[in-house]
Amino acid sequence: MKSIDVFVPTKVVFGCGVFSRLGEIAKEYGTKALIVTTGIPGTDIIERACQMLKDAGLGVALYEKVEPNPKDY
Repeated sequence: MKSIDVFVPTKVVFGCGVFSRLGEIAKEYGTKALIVTTGIPGTDIIERACQMLKDAGLGVALYEKVEPNPKDY
């Protein structure tokens, strides 16, 4: 088997009010954003996130067809 090296740096941003910086933070990584979600019933957070990304000049693709608990067939 071949040897494989993987380096996945992670930036974690948290705290009061950081959601409002979504577009600014995402722009550091490119010009397109992909949101993959099961949806969050009773909230508009996904729509707000999409709008913030668009307002920051990013293209946005939304995939909402993820099953929250995949079945083992």
